[in-house]
Amino acid sequence: MQDSNSPHLESPVAGTEVSELTTDPEVPTLAVRLQSPMSRGGQLGGSLALGLFMGLVVVGLIWGASKEEDFGWALLVAAAVIGLLPVLLLWSAFRQAIALVVPTTIVEVSEEPLRPGQTVQFCIKQPGPLTLSSLRANLIGLQRTERKIHRPDEIGNVSTPDKMLLHENILDDRSGRIRAGQTRQWIISFTVPGSLEPTSNQKSRTTAWKIEVWGRASFGLIGFMHQFPVKVSLPE
Repeated sequence: MQDSNSPHLESPVAGTEVSELTTDPEVPTLAVRLQSPMSRGGQLGGSLALGLFMGLVVVGLIWGASKEEDFGWALLVAAAVIGLLPVLLLWSAFRQAIALVVPTTIVEVSEEPLRPGQTVQFCIKQPGPLTLSSLRANLIGLQRTERKIHRPDEIGNVSTPDKMLLHENILDDRSGRIRAGQTRQWIISFTVPGSLEPTSNQKSRTTAWKIEVWGRASFGLIGFMHQFPVKVSLPE
């Protein structure tokens, strides 16, 4: 369904994209709106809490060094080494806090599940207000395998590192300024690679697919990322 105030969009051929400004991001453009399980507020709280905790650890080491005559230098060295971690965590929390002012990106797809070999359309919407420096969207597939271990002192499962099945770019654009009440949307025609393995959640092997959106705003000062799980099935 197109916004009544926006120009009509022709269906693009595979591999092309169409960009336009719309006025209402909640008006659906394609059939399926993907949902992101990530909570930006939760990430911010975790980084802030861990950063403050590590900061207290550093303060404790410095206080201990002031009371210790023989090994105070060792505590100061430890405080200097560990002190970088809370700085990085608090800086990350600050970046996440300012990223909260960026309206959440919306991702829609013409049908789900995706099927290898078919051509689908993605619609990526970025509401304003913001000055968008860049926006990238990738289709990513990850596979995790578990194997049983049998040792004299241990029996259980071991997960291997995630295997990257696919990392393919869907969108790479620089939009510029998006005013309050406006939404920049991109409609991309995309041919699903024929070699994709279907989504699965078996006991020994998990295969998951997602659309990962990376953006930078305000001349690169603000960065944000969203993940949108999407299902893949074999052709019927």
